[in-house]
Amino acid sequence: WIHRTSLKKGGVQMIGGVSYSHVDDEGLHLKTEGGGTRTLKVDTVVVCAGQVSHAPLEKPLTIAGIPTFKIGGAHVAAELDAKRAIDQGSRLAATIESAKPESVGELRAPVGMSAWLFEKAMALGGR
Repeated sequence: WIHRTSLKKGGVQMIGGVSYSHVDDEGLHLKTEGGGTRTLKVDTVVVCAGQVSHAPLEKPLTIAGIPTFKIGGAHVAAELDAKRAIDQGSRLAATIESAKPESVGELRAPVGMSAWLFEKAMALGGR
């Protein structure tokens, strides 16, 4: 929600109240609240969902050999952290050609020196 206005200004169309049926060569197939269907001609799909991980497309895409990446709350639904999700999404986009789904947890913002020292100390058992 934090960047909704800037996305709208950029021409991004937001569609609420839909469920994702499947993705194929025709595009992303949606089911609408009224029971209708709609197909969006797309080459890239970014799903921005709520805090509970909901990934019904992950398994069929993975089976089809299409890499899938869960970021933000879908990756770790620990707290509401839009900045973390946006940061992970930006870092993933910058490395998407060589990114590996199992490495999403490594897509983190650099930390300051005190946070780095704290992480190192905790890794040593807090000694």
